[in-house]
Amino acid sequence: MNITSIKNFGDLKRTGYKTRHIKDELRDNLIKFLKEKKNPFEGIIGYDETVIPDIQTAILSRHNII
Repeated sequence: MNITSIKNFGDLKRTGYKTRHIKDELRDNLIKFLKEKKNPFEGIIGYDETVIPDIQTAILSRHNII
């Protein structure tokens, strides 16, 4: 079954699709950026030594962020 033929939740379940928690997806994406030595927060200026390290730690720890 290709992605364009999925019309409802039952179709999606039959494909074997596995859901992921948003915290896990954020964490995996951040780890990928850090391994590739890319800036995951490109365009955010002035917080490199204050806010961004705390946000990275929170994401890696799967903390709730407000």
